[in-house]
Amino acid sequence: MSFRASDQHRAGNRATSTTGTFRTAPLPASLESVRFLFSGDLGGQGYCRHAVNGYRIFSAMREQAPDFFVQNGDFIYADSACPAQGPDGWSNVPGRFPKIGDGSVEWTDRAAVSDIYRHHWRYQLEDDHLSTFLRHVPVYAQWDDHEVINDAGWRWDYWNADSQARSGFPNLVQAGREAFFRYLPLRRDSRNPERIYRHYAWGKDLDVILVDGRSYRSRNDAPDGPGKTLLGPHQLAWLKDVLLHSTATWKVVSVDVPLSVPTGGKFGRDAWANGNPADQTGHTGFEHELLDLLRFLEEQHVNNVVFLAADVHFAAQIRYAVDLNQDGEPFIFHELIAGPLAAVRRQPPLPSLDPTLHPTVLYAEGGFFNFGSVAVTRKADGLPHLIAQVHDENGQLRPNSTLELTPR
Repeated sequence: MSFRASDQHRAGNRATSTTGTFRTAPLPASLESVRFLFSGDLGGQGYCRHAVNGYRIFSAMREQAPDFFVQNGDFIYADSACPAQGPDGWSNVPGRFPKIGDGSVEWTDRAAVSDIYRHHWRYQLEDDHLSTFLRHVPVYAQWDDHEVINDAGWRWDYWNADSQARSGFPNLVQAGREAFFRYLPLRRDSRNPERIYRHYAWGKDLDVILVDGRSYRSRNDAPDGPGKTLLGPHQLAWLKDVLLHSTATWKVVSVDVPLSVPTGGKFGRDAWANGNPADQTGHTGFEHELLDLLRFLEEQHVNNVVFLAADVHFAAQIRYAVDLNQDGEPFIFHELIAGPLAAVRRQPPLPSLDPTLHPTVLYAEGGFFNFGSVAVTRKADGLPHLIAQVHDENGQLRPNSTLELTPR
């Protein structure tokens, strides 16, 4: 079923109206196939709206005619500027706004901070390719750090060790959150209007679960252990409950940071992995909590789990096999990574993975703008197969990036 929706907004003194369409999810018992796209990281590190081509990747994505798009975070880079001249000869439509971390920005001035976030969002949504895409493709949106500022958690009192003397960090969190809800299509929960983590059923064979890795996390520089959390206790319990009681064949969990790619820097790990214990950021990941989640899934026999992530600016497909309850039967699950849509492209060599989860890299490639696609379709064997692929900014399928999974 399709519906039409009209959204009015004001540009200066002119009122404009945009009409779009969206398709509702099928009924829970439906066996129909579904195909969706996912990616993140838009307009970062000076790779903003190209002066000639704009964000043309969204036209290539629209041509794929997906059922929906999972926006995996970093839909703006509030901590990046968009000068006319970008890196490596890249030319931008200039953005007339500073980056939120600039020393000239007074974080204690709530109105000025809010204005910067609004300008970042409006700049993105003024792109013709993106606005046309949004009129035709439903979006399940979540956020990551750059919707506010790099490598941070939203319940913190201050940003990082180098900025402790700078007042006003909570203003960034509040203004960034308000802008996120203002500019992305997300139904607010009346009981918890700031909640972003949620769950969608798409027919009999697919559940899509989006988590929030920013609102409840411990400080990145805290040592890993029982007291450290990325999701917070309530969200973690909710995630376990949703996965445990899901009747869908495939449970796709979109997280905003990867599982085994070490990220972060001198202020601690920013993703789950502890990484190399010999370096200065080792043992500051969130592995203890991740292992608790995976152990629960293994013990409860929750199979056919696939994680989605962006954040690290290269594409990858990874298989994991862990035996956390030591019963001799490995728990097998997969992670699909995509992006960037338009940001700095991670060049080879790609980072080494944390070995804790025994990862096997099935595909990995950097150095290009990209998005992932996932299809769930029943084949001649009567089973719903999950088929994942990676596409470049022109929509072309990347060699060796087709991964087909059969449910256990």
